Amino acid sequence: MDAILHEVPLPPKHLNPQLSPALDGIIVKAIDKDPNLRYQAARELEVDLERLVAPALHTREARERTMLRLWTLAATEAFIAILALALLRFSRSERPATIPSQRQITYLGNVGACALSPDGRTIAYAIPDSIGSTREKVVVQDIAGGAPLTVLRIGDCSRLIWSPNGAEILAIGGPLTAYRIYVVPRLGGQTRHYDRNVIGAAWSPDGTQIAMVFRLKRIQIVEKASGDYSKFLPVRGTFTRLLDVDWCPVGDRLLVETSDSLQRITLWTISTRGENQQRVLQDSVMLEGATWSARGDAIDYFRQSQGQGAALWKVRIDPKRGTPTGRPRLLLDGLRVDAGSISREGGRLACTRSLEYSNLWRLNWKLDTRSPKRWQMEPMTSGTAVNESPSVSPMGDRVVFVREGAEGSDLWTASIRGGDAYQLTHGIRSVASPVWSPDGSKIAFAGEQGGALRVWVVGADGLRSRCYSQTLLDADWSLTWSRTKGVLYVGLGHRRIDGLDPVTGGTRTFIPEGALQWVYSPKVSPDGNRVVLSTSHHGLCVVDAADPTKLLLCTPTVALPFGWDSTGRTIFAFIPPSPRILEISAESGVVVPLPEPGVPAGMKVSTLSAAPDGRTFIYALSQSVSDVVLVEGFDPDAR
Repeated sequence: MDAILHEVPLPPKHLNPQLSPALDGIIVKAIDKDPNLRYQAARELEVDLERLVAPALHTREARERTMLRLWTLAATEAFIAILALALLRFSRSERPATIPSQRQITYLGNVGACALSPDGRTIAYAIPDSIGSTREKVVVQDIAGGAPLTVLRIGDCSRLIWSPNGAEILAIGGPLTAYRIYVVPRLGGQTRHYDRNVIGAAWSPDGTQIAMVFRLKRIQIVEKASGDYSKFLPVRGTFTRLLDVDWCPVGDRLLVETSDSLQRITLWTISTRGENQQRVLQDSVMLEGATWSARGDAIDYFRQSQGQGAALWKVRIDPKRGTPTGRPRLLLDGLRVDAGSISREGGRLACTRSLEYSNLWRLNWKLDTRSPKRWQMEPMTSGTAVNESPSVSPMGDRVVFVREGAEGSDLWTASIRGGDAYQLTHGIRSVASPVWSPDGSKIAFAGEQGGALRVWVVGADGLRSRCYSQTLLDADWSLTWSRTKGVLYVGLGHRRIDGLDPVTGGTRTFIPEGALQWVYSPKVSPDGNRVVLSTSHHGLCVVDAADPTKLLLCTPTVALPFGWDSTGRTIFAFIPPSPRILEISAESGVVVPLPEPGVPAGMKVSTLSAAPDGRTFIYALSQSVSDVVLVEGFDPDAR
């Protein structure tokens, strides 16, 4: 059916070379994909067939004319029978295209994750607990109307998933480096919570088990009632990260999403016994929200494309083998939404539509304790582009940052005192995480090359850019530049840090695989002798640059470091999206929170950078307007 609707058939002459060009054209016209281009009446087909055989009737002898008439009559009858069957199939499959309808469900402007109940009548969504709060609350609301009901309060909420019977909601959230699972009844009540470092989850069809994806590239089946692990599922392949999982509503198959060293996303199916793993498809752009259809015979997924929004696709699956039975089919295109969830019968889609932008602000910390306002804030950029990832130069006079628009992202630079910015890079995809060389003459950054994220270096004047193709970065994009170790970057899998010599192009391991479990946001001290980083198991750690296996300091603080002061005695960190800066002693580990700056309402901190004086900070403050949108009539296969 999918091939009839969407695939162009081979020319008849390709199947039978003895066909004349005229007859080939008649057949092609009769089975054209566009109904308006096919024969509109049987008489039109009859006229073309008469014209086809007429020249031959005047040049054959009587016997040959008789045989030709008989052959033509038989061929025409057979052709008309085949054509009638084809037209019947087209009439049944080419139903008039439905026009999808959209309507906004919430008018809050600050909705994060959302999910649609299996019956398509209720939504669950996450919003800030209060103005300026870093915690979120999960709210349940009937689409038909009624007051919203708060059922859960947690940290940052990344995902919401309804149980198969709609009685419970699973939420993934918490501190950035330690997401865990919470399960709460749909009307609120006692909440269960499960393991940390979970990045994806799915309910079993009967709702008694949960499949969990962990950062350590494993899937485990957990009993919901007891929290006990009942099964471990190995996933084969050369991928670097497990991203998500979904459980087929019928049968015993899981849908697994992975990414590899070239940042390609792959969808797999695998049995709940860990057998019969099959690749469904692979793509070089981000795929999100992949879910099984209610009958287990298709997979719906969102395909994200930079500057073009999201598109919803469907691929048919053999329920028994778990393999694709046709090419993916486009259902909805040009959606300016985040990935959403589809109701059980496939007729409704709930998703978050958002508009987000961010700008840079300069904050100066006043030492005069008598002043009622300790922070002085001034904007450095304005507009509706995304300005993020600021990095202050070693001299403290310039800022390099990423500016992302509809056409992509590039590096820009400006004076720390403000003024016009100018562009440094052009045409490099996925630019991120710029960092200055110790002497301020160059800038290292992450950028795409050959389908993978690599380390690039460009002069501070925008000249002499170079890509180091032997490097491979994780999607975290964390970079820092050491006088002695070169450019340090988080390697694939978030479990190692590698070093690049920007002169020779050589690479070497700085922190071995798994030595500190998961690692984030390394920052080199001003003297180059120490590196601070965030870890999943040890909190914030300082290691010796000469011997990175030697831990100089460990604190349980769950925060991301973003710089040092010029003396090397103080580390600056923050817990996103909170604007509060933490001063951490590099010797004792004592944490001193600075007074929270008066960030404008509705803005969140995405990234930070510290000037060498330790009193000037550059904030990237993001602002978004987001609400839940309900889409209907997008899938002609929905019941």
